[in-house]
Amino acid sequence: MLKTDSITVRFSGLTAVDHVSMEITSDKLVAIIGPNGAGKTTLFNLITGFLPPTEGRVFFNHKDITGWKPHQITNSGLCRTFQITKLFEQLTVLDNVLVGSLWYEKRISAAREVAWEALAKVGLLDIAQQTASGLPIGHRKRLELARVLATQPKMVLLDEVMGGLTPQEVGEMSEVLAGIFDGGIGVVMIEHIMSAVMALSHRIFVLNQGKLIAVGSPEEIRNNDVVLEAYLGKHFARAKAKQAEMAAQ
Repeated sequence: MLKTDSITVRFSGLTAVDHVSMEITSDKLVAIIGPNGAGKTTLFNLITGFLPPTEGRVFFNHKDITGWKPHQITNSGLCRTFQITKLFEQLTVLDNVLVGSLWYEKRISAAREVAWEALAKVGLLDIAQQTASGLPIGHRKRLELARVLATQPKMVLLDEVMGGLTPQEVGEMSEVLAGIFDGGIGVVMIEHIMSAVMALSHRIFVLNQGKLIAVGSPEEIRNNDVVLEAYLGKHFARAKAKQAEMAAQ
């Protein structure tokens, strides 16, 4: 459903994303992980039209969407959230989501029904009439997600949707994401909370210094020495290898 073919972007000689090729289908919940500065958000920006690639192509539903504008990509059914929520602070929670549902539904009554459904999916029905200003971060993250769902996407790209949440909120958000995936929407998430990544994901892509260094199941990624080295350094990777060697003797 979503494919990147050697997607690359350079800034004044710095290669931020380096020939990354991925194929992602909606039947697997996917995580993209990597150390800070690995190029994860830049990759999302390339996929969703916020940055033009220096090289490579992006395909969604077998269409070449390289160079499309963000609103055109949203129209195609591929939508995203951002690390920092961008809400309409003076509008109610419901009206924030209504803005998203009006993307397709031009009748206010139908758009409002879609907005209510999106709020139900993220568990915000009880605060629908509150203004967005002053909401705690957990609610803000859910509201941003509800606005994306209101556009009726085929696949969502979630940029650290659990960032800054408490352990309890992480658990609640994990249930929300599992419900969205089970409802037939493809989910691709950038996330640093490894407990959630390992519990939710079926497939993980690992970036480091702009390059794709590993792809696999949570179990495969957990035991990948290249990934461990990227996160924890060569010293740790060597120590782990030594430990495994001694255990085998």
